[in-house]
Amino acid sequence: MTMCRLARSMVLLSMFVACGGSGDTPTPAPTPTIGIAASVSAATVLRPATTSTQITIARGGSFTGPVILAATGTPSGVVVSFDPGTLASGTTTSTVTFTATSAALAETTPIVITASGTGVTTASTTFSLSITAPTSTISVSTGSSITVVRSAIASMPVTVNRGSFTGAVTMAASGVPAGVVVSFDRTTLATGVSTGTLTVTASNSAVAATTPITVTASGTGVASATSVVALTVTNPAPPALTSLGLGAVTERYTAEVWVRGATAYTTSWGTRGAVRGNAIKIWDVSPNAPVLVDSIIVANAGTLGDVQVSDDGTLLVAGIEPTPNGGLAIYAMDTPRTARLLARTTGGELQYGVHTAELARVNGVLYAFCSVDPASGVPARLVIVSLANPSQPTTVASLQMGAPFIHDVFVRDGLLFTAEWNDGVGIWDIGGGGTGGTVAVPKRMSRTPSVGGKVHNMWWFHDPTTNGKRYLFVGEEGPGAIGSSSAGDVHVFDVTSLTAPTEVARYTVPGAGAHNFSVDEANGLLYAAFYNGGVRALDVRGDLGACRAAERLSDGRCDLTLMEREKGIFARSGLYVWGIHWSTSGVFASDMLNGLWRITPAVR
Repeated sequence: MTMCRLARSMVLLSMFVACGGSGDTPTPAPTPTIGIAASVSAATVLRPATTSTQITIARGGSFTGPVILAATGTPSGVVVSFDPGTLASGTTTSTVTFTATSAALAETTPIVITASGTGVTTASTTFSLSITAPTSTISVSTGSSITVVRSAIASMPVTVNRGSFTGAVTMAASGVPAGVVVSFDRTTLATGVSTGTLTVTASNSAVAATTPITVTASGTGVASATSVVALTVTNPAPPALTSLGLGAVTERYTAEVWVRGATAYTTSWGTRGAVRGNAIKIWDVSPNAPVLVDSIIVANAGTLGDVQVSDDGTLLVAGIEPTPNGGLAIYAMDTPRTARLLARTTGGELQYGVHTAELARVNGVLYAFCSVDPASGVPARLVIVSLANPSQPTTVASLQMGAPFIHDVFVRDGLLFTAEWNDGVGIWDIGGGGTGGTVAVPKRMSRTPSVGGKVHNMWWFHDPTTNGKRYLFVGEEGPGAIGSSSAGDVHVFDVTSLTAPTEVARYTVPGAGAHNFSVDEANGLLYAAFYNGGVRALDVRGDLGACRAAERLSDGRCDLTLMEREKGIFARSGLYVWGIHWSTSGVFASDMLNGLWRITPAVR
């Protein structure tokens, strides 16, 4: 009996311990939950269009954290977005937007919207999106291109072809470049209206370039229509240089021109009809229209090239071609309009033909730097002739150069610049380069090819406003036909380093080619003869090697046209300008077909 009572007591005790002692039962922790509901569960849209609904979430149990919203099952051509996409603690609503693009298929799709959070089971609801296709279409018609000048406006008509669509149409433009504004006289075309006007306004800051812009017409429930327009911004046209008068020459082709005071001198070239280019014409240029005073026929000349008067006005020198009668004709100028022959060279190296003869004084002595043509078995060369005694010219140096010939030179400050055609630009020390060179023994400092070759002529610009001597302007003479065509650019070389010049810019006239230059250095204006392109005046002051990206060529050089360096153009039908000469007396252009023009000077 005692053992039985003890056993029952142990059982009762163990039951008491298992039940926790005192008898109070603990409460379990609540389960975290999320609930989600949409204010509207279905919608139908006529593409392209959007529709929205509000999403509400309910946090339950112990869950209070952020909730992330997402959509699955979205069909192609539809974009789903949430605002906000993440609901922070305490936030319970978000707007979901369905955007059906024109590419969306006409169909009904269940889109599942989910709400998820950390440590909680994801909740979802389904939105049924039905997309229908428009039963009508529109199209928009514009011109394919429009051109506007900087600081100006241009317009073009716009037509919307409505088909069966009768609603309002909204017009817009995209891809418009900086500095340009595109506007419409009717931003919205009301029912029944199908036409409007597009206007382009280009500010002064707009960059000259061509840019494709897109014109879009859109309406509710109809696919948008587009048209691409090539928008070209151009720089303002430079001022026209006009004729003040013409001294007509019709029996010969007029070649080079030189002006001193009130007198001009022109040479003639080739054969026109049966008349040889063997005449030097002397002009009175005190009136606006040059007046012929006298003509000099050069003995045994087939054609003449350069003509130049010495710096003191006492000599006139002309180069003579071709072989075997090439040479120099040297005249004493008893008066500016009275020339007396002192010497007509024959034989020697000059007999092969002097294409150009540049007069320059070095250390007080006058020299003729003669570019001599190549002949059969005889290479081209530069022959330097002393005119210390002009009646007995003496060769002091002869240098073979040029590929295939040397065309011209420029001499200044003891430096000699040589136009060596496809070999490029040569720079020589003849007393001012610091290498010990002299006129009798020139020392080459550099030779630099130009882009395109065919180096024809040069001008080393000295800017009196800055004392700068940075730029060498180089003419390129490409192929051409008298009276109709020509080719070749103006090239700009930075010669800060005389031993390593670099080409930094160019100027081109489409369909025309450069020939000779003359520079008004006081005003920083370069005049270039451009054959059938007439005469072009360029602003050559400042930094010609620094330009905006839109003004730069693909090879890195600056384009002087895009930089708006043009300051004047003399152009008209029937021109073929060989030479140009600026002087304090005026600006004069020698025209192979017409004679000697006096034109208005450019203005900065």
